[in-house]
Amino acid sequence: MNKKADLRLERGNHKGQAIWLLKFAYDKAIIDKLRAAVPLRWSKTKGSWYGPGTEEF
Repeated sequence: MNKKADLRLERGNHKGQAIWLLKFAYDKAIIDKLRAAVPLRWSKTKGSWYGPGTEEF
C-alpha cells in the first residue's frame, strides 16, 4: 500500500535564527530520508523538525 505524507513547510524563528519548520506526523522512514538529504534538527519547544532558513533549503 502506498500512502502519502501530509507535510507542511513553514518559515519560523528559533533562538534568534530564521528557520524552516517541517511539520508532519511521526514516520521514521520520512525522518531518515529527510535527515540524509538536509541538515535537520528536532525542536522540542516547537514540536517539529527544522532546518536553516535559507532559500536553498
